[in-house]
Amino acid sequence: MRRSDWVRLLVLGALWGASFIFLRVLAPVLGAVTTAGLRVGIGGLAFLPYFAVIRFHPRWRAHWVHYVVAGLFNIAAPMLLFSYAAVHIPASYSVIINSSTPLFGTILAALRSE
Repeated sequence: MRRSDWVRLLVLGALWGASFIFLRVLAPVLGAVTTAGLRVGIGGLAFLPYFAVIRFHPRWRAHWVHYVVAGLFNIAAPMLLFSYAAVHIPASYSVIINSSTPLFGTILAALRSE
């Protein structure tokens, strides 16, 4: 890996970790639902310029149900649960739980394939 790749990885890791600190600060003040809504909204808005650059035009009318279901289960629900947890547990616990997500996904996939 080049030096610039390492720098990008370090910045990405710092931003990822900092999000849990901000979550721990904001969730008790704004509430879990508002905090989750802001995270989802800001994340969605951040993708709009990227989609414009790559000329991504999803077929909303044909697949809107799929988009809504995927968004609720893969984005909104985890954000809401992490925001709710941030009110009750330390940020370090949230980071540990989040970092174990691939492990749990692997275990569930293995159980399903049996």
